[in-house]
Amino acid sequence: MWVSLAAISVAVWTGRQSQQHAGLSVIPAFSVWGEYPTGANRRCKILVANKGFGPAIIDRVELFFNKDRIDGYMYEKVQAGIKQAFGGHVVDIERSATEEKGHAFGADREIELARFVVTEELVKQGAQGIGERLRPMTLTIQYSDIYGRKWYFLVREFEGVTWRRNSPAHLWRRLWYWRYLPAPWPISCLTAPWRLVGRYRAEQ
Repeated sequence: MWVSLAAISVAVWTGRQSQQHAGLSVIPAFSVWGEYPTGANRRCKILVANKGFGPAIIDRVELFFNKDRIDGYMYEKVQAGIKQAFGGHVVDIERSATEEKGHAFGADREIELARFVVTEELVKQGAQGIGERLRPMTLTIQYSDIYGRKWYFLVREFEGVTWRRNSPAHLWRRLWYWRYLPAPWPISCLTAPWRLVGRYRAEQ
Protein backbone atom coordinates (compact mmCIF):
# COMPACT_ATOMS: atom_id res chain seq x y z
CA MET A 1 0.00 0.00 0.00
CA TRP A 2 2.72 2.46 0.98
CA VAL A 3 4.65 1.58 -2.14
CA SER A 4 1.56 2.32 -4.27
CA LEU A 5 1.02 5.69 -2.58
CA ALA A 6 4.66 6.59 -3.06
CA ALA A 7 4.46 5.64 -6.74
CA ILE A 8 1.32 7.78 -7.22
CA SER A 9 2.96 10.74 -5.46
CA VAL A 10 6.03 10.47 -7.67
CA ALA A 11 3.85 10.25 -10.78
CA VAL A 12 1.84 13.35 -9.77
CA TRP A 13 5.00 15.31 -8.95
CA THR A 14 6.59 14.29 -12.25
CA GLY A 15 3.47 15.32 -14.16
CA ARG A 16 3.42 18.74 -12.53
CA GLN A 17 7.10 19.26 -13.24
CA SER A 18 6.58 18.34 -16.89
CA GLN A 19 3.61 20.70 -17.12
CA GLN A 20 5.60 23.57 -15.61
CA HIS A 21 8.52 22.89 -17.94
CA ALA A 22 6.20 22.84 -20.96
CA GLY A 23 4.68 26.16 -19.89
CA LEU A 24 8.07 27.81 -19.43
CA SER A 25 9.40 26.48 -22.71
CA VAL A 26 6.90 28.51 -24.79
CA ILE A 27 7.05 31.89 -23.03
CA PRO A 28 7.51 34.81 -25.44
CA ALA A 29 10.09 37.46 -24.57
CA PHE A 30 10.04 40.86 -26.26
CA SER A 31 13.00 43.13 -26.85
CA VAL A 32 13.26 46.64 -28.35
CA TRP A 33 16.33 48.46 -29.62
CA GLY A 34 17.35 51.17 -32.05
CA GLU A 35 19.73 51.42 -34.98
CA TYR A 36 21.00 54.97 -35.38
CA PRO A 37 22.49 56.60 -38.49
CA THR A 38 26.18 57.11 -39.05
CA GLY A 39 28.05 59.03 -41.72
CA ALA A 40 26.19 59.32 -45.00
CA ASN A 41 23.49 56.92 -43.81
CA ARG A 42 20.70 59.03 -42.33
CA ARG A 43 18.25 56.18 -41.73
CA CYS A 44 17.03 55.31 -38.19
CA LYS A 45 15.29 52.12 -37.15
CA ILE A 46 13.39 51.07 -34.05
CA LEU A 47 13.04 47.30 -33.92
CA VAL A 48 10.90 44.91 -31.89
CA ALA A 49 11.67 41.21 -31.63
CA ASN A 50 10.31 38.16 -29.87
CA LYS A 51 13.40 36.52 -28.41
CA GLY A 52 11.43 33.90 -26.51
CA PHE A 53 10.57 30.30 -27.36
CA GLY A 54 6.89 30.68 -28.16
CA PRO A 55 4.55 32.95 -30.11
CA ALA A 56 2.81 35.99 -28.62
CA ILE A 57 -0.76 36.93 -29.51
CA ILE A 58 -1.03 40.71 -29.38
CA ASP A 59 -3.89 42.01 -27.22
CA ARG A 60 -3.03 45.69 -27.20
CA VAL A 61 -0.21 48.07 -28.12
CA GLU A 62 0.03 51.58 -26.68
CA LEU A 63 2.52 54.36 -27.37
CA PHE A 64 3.10 57.37 -25.14
CA PHE A 65 5.13 60.53 -25.49
CA ASN A 66 5.85 62.71 -22.46
CA LYS A 67 3.41 60.51 -20.53
CA ASP A 68 0.55 61.33 -22.94
CA ARG A 69 -1.07 58.46 -24.80
CA ILE A 70 -1.06 58.67 -28.60
CA ASP A 71 -4.40 57.63 -30.10
CA GLY A 72 -5.16 56.10 -33.49
CA TYR A 73 -4.32 52.96 -35.41
CA MET A 74 -0.93 51.43 -34.81
CA TYR A 75 0.77 53.05 -37.81
CA GLU A 76 -0.73 56.42 -36.83
CA LYS A 77 0.61 56.10 -33.30
CA VAL A 78 4.10 55.29 -34.56
CA GLN A 79 4.17 58.14 -37.05
CA ALA A 80 2.84 60.63 -34.51
CA GLY A 81 5.39 59.50 -31.93
CA ILE A 82 8.30 59.88 -34.36
CA LYS A 83 7.13 63.34 -35.39
CA GLN A 84 6.78 64.44 -31.77
CA ALA A 85 10.22 63.10 -30.92
CA PHE A 86 12.15 64.52 -33.87
CA GLY A 87 10.02 67.37 -35.18
CA GLY A 88 11.51 69.03 -38.25
CA HIS A 89 14.49 66.69 -38.21
CA VAL A 90 12.36 63.95 -39.80
CA VAL A 91 12.79 63.95 -43.59
CA ASP A 92 10.71 60.85 -44.35
CA ILE A 93 8.96 58.02 -42.47
CA GLU A 94 9.50 54.95 -44.62
CA ARG A 95 7.90 52.33 -42.41
CA SER A 96 5.57 52.26 -39.41
CA ALA A 97 4.31 49.02 -37.87
CA THR A 98 0.72 47.95 -38.45
CA GLU A 99 0.53 45.00 -36.05
CA GLU A 100 -2.71 45.27 -34.08
CA LYS A 101 -4.87 43.18 -31.73
CA GLY A 102 -4.94 39.50 -32.67
CA HIS A 103 -1.63 39.55 -34.55
CA ALA A 104 0.52 36.46 -33.94
CA PHE A 105 4.11 37.46 -33.23
CA GLY A 106 6.15 34.32 -33.79
CA ALA A 107 9.19 33.21 -31.84
CA ASP A 108 12.50 34.61 -33.10
CA ARG A 109 10.64 37.12 -35.28
CA GLU A 110 11.76 40.71 -35.73
CA ILE A 111 9.86 43.68 -37.15
CA GLU A 112 10.58 47.34 -37.71
CA LEU A 113 8.44 49.41 -35.41
CA ALA A 114 9.62 52.43 -37.37
CA ARG A 115 12.09 53.26 -40.11
CA PHE A 116 12.71 56.90 -40.92
CA VAL A 117 15.26 59.30 -42.40
CA VAL A 118 16.57 62.29 -40.44
CA THR A 119 18.48 65.44 -41.32
CA GLU A 120 22.27 65.67 -41.53
CA GLU A 121 22.21 68.09 -38.62
CA LEU A 122 20.69 65.45 -36.36
CA VAL A 123 23.13 62.79 -37.57
CA LYS A 124 25.98 65.03 -36.44
CA GLN A 125 24.58 64.95 -32.88
CA GLY A 126 25.37 61.25 -32.76
CA ALA A 127 23.60 58.38 -31.03
CA GLN A 128 23.31 60.26 -27.76
CA GLY A 129 21.48 63.18 -29.36
CA ILE A 130 19.08 60.88 -31.17
CA GLY A 131 18.54 58.71 -28.12
CA GLU A 132 17.65 61.68 -25.93
CA ARG A 133 14.84 62.57 -28.33
CA LEU A 134 13.45 59.06 -27.93
CA ARG A 135 13.72 59.03 -24.14
CA PRO A 136 10.23 60.49 -23.50
CA MET A 137 8.65 57.67 -25.54
CA THR A 138 7.04 54.71 -23.74
CA LEU A 139 5.85 51.50 -25.39
CA THR A 140 3.43 49.04 -23.81
CA ILE A 141 2.57 45.66 -25.33
CA GLN A 142 -0.12 43.43 -23.82
CA TYR A 143 -0.05 39.89 -25.16
CA SER A 144 -0.99 36.28 -24.47
CA ASP A 145 1.04 33.11 -24.80
CA ILE A 146 -0.36 29.93 -26.37
CA TYR A 147 -1.69 28.82 -22.97
CA GLY A 148 -3.78 32.00 -22.74
CA ARG A 149 -1.70 33.54 -19.96
CA LYS A 150 -1.65 37.35 -20.08
CA TRP A 151 1.62 39.29 -20.10
CA TYR A 152 2.85 42.88 -20.18
CA PHE A 153 5.98 44.26 -21.81
CA LEU A 154 6.78 47.92 -21.11
CA VAL A 155 9.72 50.03 -22.26
CA ARG A 156 10.26 53.37 -20.56
CA GLU A 157 13.43 55.47 -20.77
CA PHE A 158 15.20 52.60 -22.58
CA GLU A 159 14.49 50.09 -19.79
CA GLY A 160 12.24 47.13 -20.56
CA VAL A 161 10.28 45.12 -18.03
CA THR A 162 8.11 42.02 -18.52
CA TRP A 163 5.64 40.51 -16.09
CA ARG A 164 2.68 38.19 -16.05
CA ARG A 165 -0.78 39.46 -15.24
CA ASN A 166 -2.04 38.29 -11.82
CA SER A 167 1.51 37.36 -10.79
CA PRO A 168 2.88 38.53 -7.41
CA ALA A 169 4.62 41.43 -9.19
CA HIS A 170 1.49 42.53 -11.05
CA LEU A 171 -0.07 44.67 -8.30
CA TRP A 172 2.91 46.86 -7.50
CA ARG A 173 3.88 47.22 -11.16
CA ARG A 174 0.34 48.28 -11.99
CA LEU A 175 0.63 50.90 -9.27
CA TRP A 176 4.08 52.01 -10.49
CA TYR A 177 3.21 52.09 -14.20
CA TRP A 178 -0.49 52.97 -13.86
CA ARG A 179 -0.21 55.78 -16.40
CA TYR A 180 0.87 53.38 -19.15
CA LEU A 181 -1.59 50.55 -18.48
CA PRO A 182 -5.31 50.32 -19.21
CA ALA A 183 -7.51 50.94 -16.19
CA PRO A 184 -9.37 47.94 -14.70
CA TRP A 185 -12.73 47.60 -16.43
CA PRO A 186 -14.92 49.17 -13.67
CA ILE A 187 -12.77 52.33 -13.68
CA SER A 188 -12.51 52.27 -17.47
CA CYS A 189 -16.31 52.15 -17.79
CA LEU A 190 -16.67 55.13 -15.48
CA THR A 191 -14.05 57.29 -17.17
CA ALA A 192 -14.77 56.42 -20.81
CA PRO A 193 -17.56 59.01 -21.31
CA TRP A 194 -15.35 61.80 -19.98
CA ARG A 195 -12.49 60.79 -22.29
CA LEU A 196 -14.88 60.99 -25.25
CA VAL A 197 -16.04 64.45 -24.17
CA GLY A 198 -12.44 65.63 -23.85
CA ARG A 199 -11.55 64.27 -27.28
CA TYR A 200 -14.61 65.96 -28.83
CA ARG A 201 -13.70 69.31 -27.30
CA ALA A 202 -10.11 69.00 -28.51
CA GLU A 203 -11.30 68.43 -32.08
CA GLN A 204 -13.51 71.54 -32.09
